[in-house]
Amino acid sequence: MLSSLEGTWKVVILILGRRIACELLKGIATYLKAEVTAIVSAQIPNLLSSFACKPSCQLKDKDCAIYLVYAVSTNVIIVENFVMSVRVPELQSRCE
Repeated sequence: MLSSLEGTWKVVILILGRRIACELLKGIATYLKAEVTAIVSAQIPNLLSSFACKPSCQLKDKDCAIYLVYAVSTNVIIVENFVMSVRVPELQSRCE
């Protein structure tokens, strides 16, 4: 089942809604944590890379990446590292 979802996280999140998609991933991760974490961890850099290429057109990719991080991160340090490396530089560049 998980392999059929690989690469389609953006579609799942858009169809189900952000919050429901996050809860779905958390539920699947309850039983298949290693598999979900591996697949999602591979997708996050791809989504951020897509966003970096065309920020004005690919805002949904960044949004999806943020929700995926929050959906599978049970560790506050992982979320903090993501925010510090992705979100803070973006917010700082807007203030300059």
